[in-house]
Amino acid sequence: MGPLTIAFILLAIAIGLALLDLLIPSHGLLVFSAFVLAVVAIAFGFRVGIREGALMVAVVGLTAPVLAYLMVRWWPHTPMGKLIFLSRPSEEEVLPEGDTEIETLVGRLGRAKTDLLPNGAVVIGGRTWDALTDGKVIDAGAAVKVVDVRTGRLVVRPATAADLAAAATATDEAAILSQPIDDWELDDDGE
Repeated sequence: MGPLTIAFILLAIAIGLALLDLLIPSHGLLVFSAFVLAVVAIAFGFRVGIREGALMVAVVGLTAPVLAYLMVRWWPHTPMGKLIFLSRPSEEEVLPEGDTEIETLVGRLGRAKTDLLPNGAVVIGGRTWDALTDGKVIDAGAAVKVVDVRTGRLVVRPATAADLAAAATATDEAAILSQPIDDWELDDDGE
């Protein structure tokens, strides 16, 4: 067996030790051993000749970054990496409970309790909510419409005349429908 063959065998062992470090916690001892074997492989390459030594340097130079990338990419998915790294939380674990109530407020109208610069408070249905605007200043007492919910906060914009008219119509219809039929003022022919 010639020195060049020994150099390639040492390089293969070095790669194997580096990959084995992914599975066995050696505190870097296996990677250090792999580095030493790679240097010895390069030395064996130069023992044969300059061209063979340069070939070994090129092989180590191309293999080392690829191996480092694979180690960084694979290690969190190994049993040891899973013990070290925290798993990404699921959406259910991250979202606070009870957000369904706040999400029902999208589309509702309210009043600004404080100046929204862009953060402040709004009152909707007799309850005060933390709110923010999309950058527009809204004065206290102004009518606002909820357009979104972000991180547990209402996102509001100033209410337009059309928003107020639609809310008034809906309120009038709800008031009429809540009355008993005897209170409705109907003509004699039922119209």
